[in-house]
Amino acid sequence: MRAILIQVDEHDAIPDGCFMRFSALGPTRPVKRLRCELRDGQTAVCLVEGRAEDDSKVPAWTAPVDDSGAGESWLVGGGAHGLRLRPEGAGGGWAEPYLLVSAESIVE
Repeated sequence: MRAILIQVDEHDAIPDGCFMRFSALGPTRPVKRLRCELRDGQTAVCLVEGRAEDDSKVPAWTAPVDDSGAGESWLVGGGAHGLRLRPEGAGGGWAEPYLLVSAESIVE
């Protein structure tokens, strides 16, 4: 199995940074939209993008990975500054170092 490393630098949006290793079960592919649970408990389709070290936009990606608790999950990653998510048609948003989602959560 191929390893996927997530390394997110410490910065204002993700002050603790992150370093994780996952076992890939398949290739990576681009991802632009995810079905996410919002902080208020509602579910919405969110735009997802990666962020580079200079905080510029980079493509987000997803890959199937071995998740010991759930079997197979889909890892969503971005750049050195992680991911940014924003509900479609809404302002605001939030940062995540990475996400583990189900296949059904991937919209595009």
